[in-house]
Amino acid sequence: MTELETLICTGKLCPYCGKEPVLTDSACIYGKSYGMIYLCKPCDAYVGVHRNSTVALGRLANADLRKHKKLAHEKFDALWKIGGMSRSDAYSWLSKMLGTEPDFTHIGMFDKEKCLDTFFISEVKLELLLKNNTSDEKIRTIISDRRERIGLRGFTQRD
Repeated sequence: MTELETLICTGKLCPYCGKEPVLTDSACIYGKSYGMIYLCKPCDAYVGVHRNSTVALGRLANADLRKHKKLAHEKFDALWKIGGMSRSDAYSWLSKMLGTEPDFTHIGMFDKEKCLDTFFISEVKLELLLKNNTSDEKIRTIISDRRERIGLRGFTQRD
């Protein structure tokens, strides 16, 4: 990973305009404080920081990237919760699948393309779990619920 990519992935540089973001309270976005964020106001891009620190949770994201991060999390979180993996083990597996460095394999650090890759990789893995009849009813219920929440058609059983 280049120095520029590292600066972007760690929230130290806005990926849209290339400027340094400002550390500010999240109340400027949400109307209520949920902690500090790095903000690039001209780009409407921001990222939260770890509690009691100034370390960003990932890269700054505009509205479109925030939408894709949500989609990736919906599918990936369902996978590790249903698939019998810890969250840490799931990220390690994802790192291998994506061919990314483990330290930079976190949805918070991903661009739109990596978010889409994560969504589809996780979806296929979930489908394979379904074919092996791993808690079929529970998996169907959770997938159906998550698909509806992200605006995709409901889950249907595949033969």
